[in-house]
Amino acid sequence: MTKEEVRSMVGVNIRNERHNHSLSIEELSELLDITPGFLGLIERGERGATPHNLLKLANVFDSPIDRFFYHDQREAISKSAILRKKLTALTTNFTENELDFTIVVIKAMNRLQTP
Repeated sequence: MTKEEVRSMVGVNIRNERHNHSLSIEELSELLDITPGFLGLIERGERGATPHNLLKLANVFDSPIDRFFYHDQREAISKSAILRKKLTALTTNFTENELDFTIVVIKAMNRLQTP
């Protein structure tokens, strides 16, 4: 991954977190003690966030600092792996019939949730 790709990924994640916390660019820039214009450059991946600003962001959003370096695919893969481990732990001692029944129930639940 190039330096530009990392800056872009970090910027997108910062913008997403800002939106998730219903903060305007002005409000967040004030919390970080930087200008809204500079924060805009960071969010667009045109400038890099300093480690100090990343630490401030992690505190503002109450999230680990590495959250800003997750690519959507990596996060999805990570969540999928966690879910797979949990399901495996829950179903390790299931008989073949119990596994088949569980699959039928999950499929039925998915059909009920699909509009």
